[in-house]
Amino acid sequence: MNNGMLETERLLKEYRRNKERVNALQGEIKRLAPEEHSDYIEYRMYGSGYSGAAPKFVMEKGVEVSQLNKVEAAAMEYRKGCVSDYRRARAEMEKELKRMRYDIAVVEEGVELLGRINKKYGTIVKSYYINCVAMEQTAYTMNMSLSRCYGVCREAVRCLAGLICGNGGTRDAV
Repeated sequence: MNNGMLETERLLKEYRRNKERVNALQGEIKRLAPEEHSDYIEYRMYGSGYSGAAPKFVMEKGVEVSQLNKVEAAAMEYRKGCVSDYRRARAEMEKELKRMRYDIAVVEEGVELLGRINKKYGTIVKSYYINCVAMEQTAYTMNMSLSRCYGVCREAVRCLAGLICGNGGTRDAV
């Protein structure tokens, strides 16, 4: 239970940062839209020697084939590398975004359920961890001493850990 409680507290502490990071990642993914990215790739290709010229056609064994000069061919290979780097970076961002959204959903659903089980626990956890209100202010609004408020918060996190980890922590709250 102690390990689950530590993991739950970590999720609660990272909740606000994860929400902000999700917004930042969504913006970054939008900026990596394919049409904007192709402009970047073209820019990088021209910088590496690509001229934008159409391939020339030559006759090989009686058949007309297109052929790029060595600089053009190298630039096209560079483009393939840029595209694969782009796809890899975007996939990593989407993977991180998915993990953070999952963590956020777990916290929000757990706190909502905790509030339905024990209103005091739900209020303290939501105030302290979700809304980032100082514990002194939370204790004042709930008419508790600061030490009592910290104790109730610890009990609430223990109960929430039971809910999230499935260890039956609801018996403590009822």
